Formats: sequence, C-alpha cells, structure tokens
Amino acid sequence: MSFELVAYEKLKGSIRESIITLIKSHNEKAKIIEDKLEDSVKEVSRERQPQVLVLLKTIELLDNSSKEPEDKARVLNALAYYIRDQIAATYKYTSPDNSDFYKSLTISLDLNKDNNPNREDLADMYGALEKFLRSHVYKNSDPRKGYLDKQPFAIKHYSVVDDILELSDRVHKLRREIIIAARDLHLLQQKPKSSQGGLFSVSSGKEKVTDTHETLTNRI
Repeated sequence: MSFELVAYEKLKGSIRESIITLIKSHNEKAKIIEDKLEDSVKEVSRERQPQVLVLLKTIELLDNSSKEPEDKARVLNALAYYIRDQIAATYKYTSPDNSDFYKSLTISLDLNKDNNPNREDLADMYGALEKFLRSHVYKNSDPRKGYLDKQPFAIKHYSVVDDILELSDRVHKLRREIIIAARDLHLLQQKPKSSQGGLFSVSSGKEKVTDTHETLTNRI
C-alpha cells in the first residue's frame, strides 16, 4: 500500500483530541468528560454532530472487539478519511482547509503528498469499513437476514444505511477501475517490441551496403 495506516491507538487518541478541540471551539466553557465526549457533542454544529458521534461509536465498538490491531486501524483510518472526504465535498467554492475539523483529520491521518491512499488502498479501506458497518446493522452482516435488535449507529440526523450504500458504490467503482487498469497494462505488455529491433536491422543493412561498396572500389 502506498498509504501507511496510522496505528489504531495513536489515531484514536488524535481523533479524540480533535473532537475535544472542536467542542471547545464552539464553547470554551463546555464541561468535558473525556470518557463521555458524546455528552458534549451538542456543543458543535448540527452538521458535525453525527460525524463526531459516528467516530466515537466506532472507537467504542472497535475497543470492545476482538479484531487484530491492524484491522482496527484499517477501519478507523477508513472512517476518518471518509468523513474528511465528506467535509471536503461541502466546500464547493472555498478550500476545505477552512474547516478546523477537516485539518485536524488530515493531521491525524498523517496525510501529505507522499502519504495518500491510492485506489488500491481505498478499495481495501472502504471495503473494510463497509463490512464493519454491515456487521453492526444486519444479522450475520447480511441484509437478507434482517436487522439486528440492537442498532449502535441509530444516531440522530444520521443514516448508516446511506453510508453502507455509498461505500459499496465506491468500492465497486474502485475495483472496476483496478480491473480495467490491470487489463490495459497486460495488453500493453503483450505488444511485440519490434520498433527498436527494426531500427537496428536497418542500420545493419546500411553497414553491409557500405562494406560491399568499399570492397568493389578496392578491386577497381
């Protein structure tokens, strides 16, 4: 992968710090209990509330899961990047850097020109996130088997199903692009490398003609 995942514990800590900063930016006097940040989310804008709550709920679920650290990291990195992308999409005429939360997620993910997920990375990350969300919505992660009795992502002003559908579409599009790119590369590699050989053969032919001319001249 060209993108290096931020370790789970490190990213979790950075995201929680970003949320605390976001809350204080809306209300400096807000009472914050670090173990219950969700109680203070009402201080932030309505647009950011569901994003913050989804991040906090995901961290809670990952903390209580038996997933390997790398798998936890992939899901949380994917969610942070996905929310960052959602924020960027709302800034049509100005830079998303005007959003402090966008900038804090960029820093938390350690994003820069040399460390940015490509389509292969995003296919894996979004695929893991979509699977994670389904596992907390449907029985055995399968929509055909119905909804779980407990819905941890039943958050006001948020639709987890909309995100599952969006992530599913993105993964499908990315994997299709990967397949097409692999096919095009394969076809390119199958083309005969005759151009360079042709130039050498022509040059060789000229040398032979020159040699013959010199031989005839010497005989005369």
